[in-house]
Amino acid sequence: MPAGFALTDVMSPRFPDLGGDLGGVGIVRVGRHSGYDRVVWEFPGAGTPTYRVRYVDTPIADGSGDVVAVTGDAFLEVLITSVGIPDDGVARPADPTASALTGTVIAEANAIFGGFEGYGQSFIGVRDRERPFKVSALAGPTRLVVDIATG
Repeated sequence: MPAGFALTDVMSPRFPDLGGDLGGVGIVRVGRHSGYDRVVWEFPGAGTPTYRVRYVDTPIADGSGDVVAVTGDAFLEVLITSVGIPDDGVARPADPTASALTGTVIAEANAIFGGFEGYGQSFIGVRDRERPFKVSALAGPTRLVVDIATG
């Protein structure tokens, strides 16, 4: 297993405390790197998000309790604090295209559009099996990064 990667739940030290005002929209990008694939959510606001990332058996939406249809064989739930409600007229950002996901271990990753009681939620559908991952929060701009081992 690569250094710093694990299969266990990962939480920021202050989770579930709120961590700033991230805004209501988290655009998402997927990229390939040597040894891992990366999912990045970028927010327009300020602060450092607190987060919890973990594998779940079934993707369940916060608030409604409905099952969320996510492509993949394993599912990482991503909860990010301090996500607000999008302003009126703001369009939902696009999710990564099939071509952006081709060749990665990521079958699906969704943008964050609004939060439920301050928490934004997304799921990453992972191909084949649960794979080790690591999480980091970055500033300038505000981002949450999930790296998923490819080996």
